[in-house]
Amino acid sequence: MYRSLLLQLLEGFPDLQKILDKPDLIPRNQVTCPSLNILKDLFRSAISALGERALTCFVDTLDECDEQQVRDMVEFFEEVAEQCVEYNVRFQVCFSSRHYPYIDIKSGIRLTLEGQDGHNEDLRHYISKHLRIQDPALIDELKQMILEKATGIFLWVALVVDILNKENRRRRIALQSRLQAVLSKLSELFKDILTRDQENIEDLLLSIMWILLVKWLLNPGEYYHAIWSGLSLKGLADVKMPSVNTSDASDCFNKCIISSSKGLAEITKARNPTVQFIHESVRDFLIRDKGLYQLWPELGTDWESQAHERLKLCCNAYVFHEVIVNAIDGQQSTEAQRIKDDLLKQFPFLEYASQFVLGHADAAAHRITQQQFISEFPLSSWVPIFNIFEKHKTRRYNQDVDILFSRTEGFQTLFRQGSK
Repeated sequence: MYRSLLLQLLEGFPDLQKILDKPDLIPRNQVTCPSLNILKDLFRSAISALGERALTCFVDTLDECDEQQVRDMVEFFEEVAEQCVEYNVRFQVCFSSRHYPYIDIKSGIRLTLEGQDGHNEDLRHYISKHLRIQDPALIDELKQMILEKATGIFLWVALVVDILNKENRRRRIALQSRLQAVLSKLSELFKDILTRDQENIEDLLLSIMWILLVKWLLNPGEYYHAIWSGLSLKGLADVKMPSVNTSDASDCFNKCIISSSKGLAEITKARNPTVQFIHESVRDFLIRDKGLYQLWPELGTDWESQAHERLKLCCNAYVFHEVIVNAIDGQQSTEAQRIKDDLLKQFPFLEYASQFVLGHADAAAHRITQQQFISEFPLSSWVPIFNIFEKHKTRRYNQDVDILFSRTEGFQTLFRQGSK
């Protein structure tokens, strides 16, 4: 890449070729391509000599490169940009990448294409330009179908257009049914994305489990603490609960969602944002196409019970975390809504964890015994936390409620095991 950029720069501005005359960079007897560090120094020298001329570099598909090489490259361009400020050189770099891996840039503007005005119109234009079908009525019909199914994902559009063009060249009698073929292509792509590196595998598994089996869609703060709770149980996160009230909290949430899901989950644009897969085909790949089994064969065919067990443990550890217990004990207010609001500002996952710890235990109980969990469950500590977030007074528990619960219809499997 550096060699290509340098060549384009020297061809565009021939007077800059004088940098090749520096014997301290390129010895007179040099006959092979200079090393990477020399190429960087040559590029830096050429940029510094631009004077009043402007230069913009476009670097595409960072996601297809080695992650460490990408970070090194971004740091190099940041250094060059800082140098250009000193020399009053107008130098800009535009990087493009999928959402994963997340790339940190010190100073710059981040544009998410699917969130930009006109993105759907760009998709429509792409279909019109690349779909090789002559019948205008058929094109309009397929275009609408593609846009509806794509839900803003360019990758889906590109794959569909390619498949439809192949069918059109062959026989053109199964265009609409061929739309289904894109799902297998996407499955291959998703598998490649998820297996390209072996980093943060526990994060990925937790992310998938939460999005697939969550009882309600988690907002970014809930998701952030849910992932932390699961990782901390494995010793893969800081012992201290991360704050959600820092100035860069939104950025932290976004990074966590992208890195843990390897870019296959996103924050929705709704008034109350939640974390979901970027496209329904991700769920299809994981469940229908047995992507979960391909990635984690040890889960076997009954992956749901094991997943609910993991989520139960996440909820249980969070609800009874020392910091949360102390915060509840230290509450000064007696007004229920204020207590709830104060707790959620610090512990966004607390409502979900307290409401559904037993729900996940019940779902896991179909294959994994919960007798020990039930016998050790600190009911007297859980009841007041549960009641804080239970909106309906009639559904709140008395402090002396029995472990077998008054609402056994909600936890039938759990109840059967607890009564043995």
